Amino acid sequence: MIQISAPLISRIASAKLLWNTDVSSFIDYANGILSFAKSHTKELNQYPVIVQRCYDSDNLTMIDMLKYALSENANDSNEYHLSWLAFLSILRSTMITQMPHV
Repeated sequence: MIQISAPLISRIASAKLLWNTDVSSFIDYANGILSFAKSHTKELNQYPVIVQRCYDSDNLTMIDMLKYALSENANDSNEYHLSWLAFLSILRSTMITQMPHV
């Protein structure tokens, strides 16, 4: 794993290096995460007000289910790490209020 002072940046950089992962395997894994999220129900987690301001309620509900599906299917595979990276992209692209970069 790349050693960078910020753990999130390190994790993102490491996932971006997984370009040699089999595409079919990744698609199958990601579709499994999506199917899990669609087929399970749970109560919406309580999020801080700042998070609630960034996402409308429908998106927050779907994001919460994807987060749950990822956590329930977490492992150390390349497919998992790439799915996690895709989830981060979803978080950023679905925000209704763009937060400044820190």
